[in-house]
Amino acid sequence: MNGGCSDDGFKYFRDWLISEGKETCKSAVANPDSLATVARREYFELESFGYAALKAYAAKGDGELERDFKVEYAVTAGDEWVESDLPRLLPALAAKYLVN
Repeated sequence: MNGGCSDDGFKYFRDWLISEGKETCKSAVANPDSLATVARREYFELESFGYAALKAYAAKGDGELERDFKVEYAVTAGDEWVESDLPRLLPALAAKYLVN
């Protein structure tokens, strides 16, 4: 959907996905191809959403929220794939976003 996926890009995409609401997020986790129904836009990233909890905690006057970087930067799980696998794995998303 964003045309690539760096480590930061993954985090910002995740933040965008969470910001879309519980149903969209749960649907995407269960079936990533469901995101093909989301309207096209310039990009699917929302870095600032990832800081919302930190800012709210600080604004409340409780100091800085501790972050667990072991979780935040944990290695992802699942099957490895390459871009050429995407039409088979995610046919609706591939049809919408991959340039042939």
